[in-house]
Amino acid sequence: MCSSDLQPGPQPGALVISLLAVMAAPLMPASWTAQETVNVYTGTYVVAQSKTAIRADLDQKAAEAAASFPFYAKSIAEGRLVEAMTFCETYEIDLQADSWSNKCDALPPLNRPIDKSVTTWQGDGGPVKTRISRKGDKVILSLQTESGRRVNTFVFKPDGTMKLTVSLASDSLEEPVTWTVPYKLQ
Repeated sequence: MCSSDLQPGPQPGALVISLLAVMAAPLMPASWTAQETVNVYTGTYVVAQSKTAIRADLDQKAAEAAASFPFYAKSIAEGRLVEAMTFCETYEIDLQADSWSNKCDALPPLNRPIDKSVTTWQGDGGPVKTRISRKGDKVILSLQTESGRRVNTFVFKPDGTMKLTVSLASDSLEEPVTWTVPYKLQ
């Protein structure tokens, strides 16, 4: 699992979807050649905001989402949400015209074609169905498990910035929990 420096190590819990798959690659705008896109987006991205501030924001969103649970389940729900609401401090991205490889912190790289096909792999809590698609200037990585769904939307800009917006949903949540983490090329 990938986590902030304030919560090292694996993050267990029913809502946790392995962050090995929170990686995606950017969209190649129609007017750019494959090589131009690789030159712009391939590289190492680091968080562009204080890790402490990001963690505080995630903890606040977890508390807000858990507020709808019955009083006897709030602390359990909040704890599981905090475990699931992690972020990568560093992404190493290698974008090719039809495939990508991303490495989140110290995890092994995740290599996938960008073709909308569904890939199933074994995560911490069971099978994870993964789909990658492109829409406009976004790459969307959807992960589905028995316990919930996580959608990571990566938006890459030619100025070397990237925003990752994550939406975490579960039958237990009234509505998805959403957060955004900014990144910049190192």
